[in-house]
Amino acid sequence: MSNPVAASMADHLVELRIPADLPYQLIYRMHRTALFNVPDRDDVEFRFVSSLPQLLPLALPLRRVVTTSEWAKSLVRINMGGRMFYCLLRNGVILHRGWVSVSFCNHYKVGPGDVVIGPIWSATGTRGQGLAKYATQRAINELIGRGLSTFYIDTSADNLACQKMIANCDFGPAMGCTPRLPE
Repeated sequence: MSNPVAASMADHLVELRIPADLPYQLIYRMHRTALFNVPDRDDVEFRFVSSLPQLLPLALPLRRVVTTSEWAKSLVRINMGGRMFYCLLRNGVILHRGWVSVSFCNHYKVGPGDVVIGPIWSATGTRGQGLAKYATQRAINELIGRGLSTFYIDTSADNLACQKMIANCDFGPAMGCTPRLPE
């Protein structure tokens, strides 16, 4: 048995058949040069980080929500370049966080200058409040301001909340999928 997935590719629709027991990620792509109209929020602080010195002030808040191994990987990611971090804080606590990569993805092919958003995470108690949408749109605005315009994001086929957030960020329907085996 397989799960059908509709994916728009260029001007036509393609139905993909995926084995029911194979976990997969839906891939979304958007080309955007206009900034999102994102109203300021007084209840959260948005941070966009593209260098190690910018990440260091977030050391304690980030360390509270990730493992020691993830923290070490964060330092390496940001220091190598091509990876950026964003988050929303309230009273020094990270409520939502995400990574963006420019020109590469470990799971599917992207072009030079294309941005891959993810992984992203929201604190359990804050889900459903629009924080992920707000942070993602702010991050995209930051990247558009740096001259980038093609954005990818992916999520598991069963993550309906993330799919809704992706739709609310104007990504449209999934344009493909990729197997995602447990890491």
